[in-house]
Amino acid sequence: MIWNILVVALLSPLAILAAPLVRRATDDTSVLKFLNVMEQFDNALYTQVLAKFSEHDFTEAGYSSTQLPKKIIQKIMRDDTAHASFLADGLRGQALTTCKFKFDSILTDVKTAMETARVFEEVAVAAYTGAGLLLNDVNLRVATSSIVTNEARHQSVMNVLNGGSDIPQSFGVALRPEQALSVVSPFISDCDIGIPATKSLKLKSHLQSGVPIKFDMSNLPTNKALYCQILVGGLPHALSQPLETCTFPVDNIDGPVYMFVTDDAHPLASNILSQNHGSIQAGPAVAFVDKQEAVLSKLVLHSGLHGHRKGGRQDIKVVGVQHRLARVLSENKGNKMKE
Repeated sequence: MIWNILVVALLSPLAILAAPLVRRATDDTSVLKFLNVMEQFDNALYTQVLAKFSEHDFTEAGYSSTQLPKKIIQKIMRDDTAHASFLADGLRGQALTTCKFKFDSILTDVKTAMETARVFEEVAVAAYTGAGLLLNDVNLRVATSSIVTNEARHQSVMNVLNGGSDIPQSFGVALRPEQALSVVSPFISDCDIGIPATKSLKLKSHLQSGVPIKFDMSNLPTNKALYCQILVGGLPHALSQPLETCTFPVDNIDGPVYMFVTDDAHPLASNILSQNHGSIQAGPAVAFVDKQEAVLSKLVLHSGLHGHRKGGRQDIKVVGVQHRLARVLSENKGNKMKE
């Protein structure tokens, strides 16, 4: 029955537009502060990546040209700097300048750093998409919609640099600020945005088709029924399952997948303006289903290295990065954002 719902939803993805709207509850200044910090975050990550790894490290990671990934990273950094400057101007002196970003736990090797950067770029796209729905000022909505197209290009090139599906599914996901912060906040300190992050959702296992997902329950309530909500771009709502029997779907999916835990069995709406976000207990966790042949990746990665697939289309590859974030969360217990 779940898969019938999935197929119908994918056949009519624009059904999400029919969902009722509710009043925006986040003020524009808070949203701009959040987006500015997200840009600072990405820039700090790439600065530390370039400082940490040598050309030899990129070669060992499987890149056919050591200059190509570094040049792409530098171009992304220039874009992020321009975005941050624009947002800071809009904040008129209210931009946060004290935030600290520490990525030591994911800078163990180039492969880990680039896989995690892929997640962060995807979250950035979802964050800007959500911000465009939450902002009240029409001029700010126009500005952020122009930035999100650039962020989407960053995300696409990270797909290529990670041997993933070049251009995945046709529709994306929107996140509220507190949901995006759930993914990035373990790496941020001394940064009082004024928006408390949703609790991070930690996985205890790699993701496999048809195999129950194991979550770290230490961050979740134990006195109520909980539900796993799996959200994919183009769906009007998530696939809801009891947490203890939650399994990972791959049919008709190619690209990023978001997982939440709620205390309400009703499927979580993809429209963040009508979404019952108060039911979310943790999340999202983010993973990628790479179903397509990584055609463009063949130009930048040696065959068989960095997870790159040889030859034609192969079995679905599910790349879960959140299991690494679970490790990072445990290492960064004393390094949390102010709430």
